This record gives sequence, structure tokens and C-alpha cells, in this order.
Amino acid sequence: MIRKALLISLLLLAAVQACSAGEVVLTAAESEYTFSIGTQAGIEVAANNTAGAETRGTLTVALRPEGGGAGRTQVRGVILGPGTTTVPVALGTFDTPATCSLEITFASANGKAAALRGITVHFVENAEQVGEKETSGPVSSVPETAGQTGGRAPTSGRVGTTDREIQAGQAAQDAAALKEALLGEKNQKKKAESDLLKRAEADSVVRDFDRMLRAEGFAQAGRSADPDSGAFALAYRRGGDEAEVSGVMEETLTYAALDSGGPLRVPAVLEENATFEDYAATLTTEGLSRGRTCINATHKQSTIALAWGGEAAWVNATVVAGEVTEVNLHRHLNWLPLAALMTILVAVLAAALRAGGPSEKPRQGESDEVQETAPLSPAAILARAREEFGKGETTLAYRSAARALRVHISQTRGRGTELTDEEALALLAGDGAAAPWVQDALQTCSRVAFAGQTPSKDEFEGLAEEIGHHVGGREEFNRYD
Repeated sequence: MIRKALLISLLLLAAVQACSAGEVVLTAAESEYTFSIGTQAGIEVAANNTAGAETRGTLTVALRPEGGGAGRTQVRGVILGPGTTTVPVALGTFDTPATCSLEITFASANGKAAALRGITVHFVENAEQVGEKETSGPVSSVPETAGQTGGRAPTSGRVGTTDREIQAGQAAQDAAALKEALLGEKNQKKKAESDLLKRAEADSVVRDFDRMLRAEGFAQAGRSADPDSGAFALAYRRGGDEAEVSGVMEETLTYAALDSGGPLRVPAVLEENATFEDYAATLTTEGLSRGRTCINATHKQSTIALAWGGEAAWVNATVVAGEVTEVNLHRHLNWLPLAALMTILVAVLAAALRAGGPSEKPRQGESDEVQETAPLSPAAILARAREEFGKGETTLAYRSAARALRVHISQTRGRGTELTDEEALALLAGDGAAAPWVQDALQTCSRVAFAGQTPSKDEFEGLAEEIGHHVGGREEFNRYD
């Protein structure tokens, strides 16, 4: 008796699980649609997934003209999240007037299917006819199993044809077809990445960077590309040293950047420059050694930045058409020795005060002024960028705007040190809201500052306003919506 009760309980539990496995219901807002010939037609279908979990499957769209003629069938893999998802359905175009029946079927990998029928699509010649059809209520799908043809009555003259078409479509809707469709999308993305990397590595600027690194003993250690944005990155390694060549490739190279954590051989065009030789000799005499190497280049010009003493000093140069047009030395104040000296001075002053007794109080109106020297804030850097743009110094203005954004990211997400564009974006890794906008802003600045793109006043003002919205402290990156 107990065994019998247990068996009944197990059967009931299996039945409940089968019923709660969930299904997908497709719903179209209307049962009749009208479009003009020669235009891209399409509708939206609401897919209600009651499974309570992500469901993968294939979507088959069959569009058949009334009275015979060649129909259209398309199959693609889709992923439906729990709840209701809006699925766009492309119907293509017709060059001549036609009335078609539309059938949409979703089949999941577990053999369940939902067939949405009873939809008529008109393609008319007169644009005024669009919208003249009386609207009808929504139409929903009926559940089926993969391979089921349903109880439809085929159109006269096409007995058996519709069933064979549905069976052929259903055959592609099993798990193997779904896997193949998803694999096809993955392969297509890989091909786009491969094509982008191939074009980037064939560019003369990127080839020069590659030769420079290989001559220093580096070997390529990895590659990545984003076909949507055109961005690419080539990683190099030499023992424990790392370097990277990155950039943006559209129809042609927008720009390429080389960044090495260690010193590389100074480019010949700069090595022969007298101003550079003076700066290099001065820094070497001070006991500073070469460090990081950064080069941003296009086919027209390049900027070279060489660090000394870690990053205590930088020599920056601009090369246009093979000629050095500008060389300058920029020093970063090293606070550690200064802090040690101030500590000693404070200790000596305190000892002197204790030895000399209480000091005389200052007379009314007298005050001691303390001068503080601090790095420029992001807001101050952005203000300088606006001033530079107003003076017509557009290249400097865009560089300053980008620096203001990088400094803000470093202060809010990093250690407050100077960053490259790549390092700033690395700090935003995983922030799907902030990273895309910051990348676009930095690339816009690079196209003007390094690629020589002609800027516009409206573009700069919009960019500066957007950057100022964040560096001014009114909104943090993690509040993006």
C-alpha cells in the first residue's frame, strides 16, 4: 500500500514538473499588416517565456504569396529571457503588389514549439492604402512539438506543399541546428576580428611599430580587436617587460599608439635634434635614467613622449612629415624628497620655539600666508582647455580636455597619478555604462590631437560640457543610466 502511494506521488510530481516546464507564447498585435512596395517591411512579435529561465531556440519566419509563387523562409537562433521579450521580424521587400500569409514558429532545443499563424501581409502600390485596412485584435500562437504540422487546411493548389515546407523548417530547429546557428554567429564575429587585425597589421605605421619592438627583442604575445568600434590592440612581451601597439582602424588607419613600460631606442629623427640632445644630457647629468616610451602616430604626424627617472620628467616631441617641429621638457614635481625636507624643517623649528620660550603674539591685522603648491584639478585643466580653444590652439585644447578626463578617472578610480588613455579605460573595465562614453570621448580627442582631424566649435563645446559635467563633481561615473 505504501509502495502504491509512493508510486502515485512520484507520477503526480512528474506531471507537475512537466506542466511547470514552461512554454513560449508568441503574440502579434494585429492579424493584418499593410506595407508599400519597395520598402523594407517588418513587424514586432511579443514572446512570453513562462519557463522562468533563459530559453534558447530557433525562430522560423515563412512568408508565402497567395495563389502560389516563390515564398520566403528564414531561420535564425534566438535567446529569450524570462518574461516578455520583443522580437523584431524582418519581412523584406516586394517590387510588385502581393498578399501573403505569414507564419512564425519558435522551437526550443527540448522539442517544444509555438506556431503563430493567421497573419496576412499586404504589399500595395499606392502609399495611401497603407493604414486603410481595418485593425483587428492580436493573434497568439498555439503550442506544438518539433515536426508537428498542425491542423491547417493548405491553400488550394498547394496540397502537401505547406506541410513539406514546415517539416523542412522544423528539421532545422533541433538542437544541432541551434548549435550550428550560434556557431555561425561566433565564426562571423571571429572573421570580422581577423579582417580588422589583418588590415591593421598591414598598415605602414603599425608595421614600423612592430619592427621597432622586434628589433628590441620583443615578440608578439596576443591580439584583440573590436569590429564595431574599429579598435585593435597587439600585445608584446620581452621577458618581464611588456609593450602594446593599439589604435583605431576605419577605412584607413585613424591613429596607432605604441606604449612600452621600458626604454626603447630613440627614433633617429629625434636623436639628431639639438634641443632633444640638450634635454637628454641635462636629465642624465641629474642622475635620471630613461623609462617609459609612448608614441602616437598617424600617416601625417606623430608625437613622441620619453620618460626619465620613472616619470619624474618627460621629453615630448612632435614630428610632421619626417621633421621635428616641437620639443619640450615637462617635469613632474617629486614630493618625496620635499616632504622629507619639510619634516626636518618642522622639527628644527619646533625645537627652536621650545628653546626660545613662548613666542610673541602677532599684532592685529598681521597674518602669516602659507603658499601651497598642488597639481591642477580636473576642472582647472578643463578650464585651461577652453582657454586654449578660444585662442585657436585646438590641438592643445583637445589634449587638455582628454587629460582632464583621465585625471578625474585616476582620482576617483585609481591612485591619482597621470594615466594614458588605455590605463584610464582599464580602470573602467566592467563599467558598461561609463566605459563606452569615455572611450568615445578619448578617441575624439585623439583624432584631433594626434590624427590631425579638423575640429568644430560645436563639437568641442559639447565635449567640454559633457566632461565638465563629471569633473565638476556633479555626477560620478557609477551613476550612468
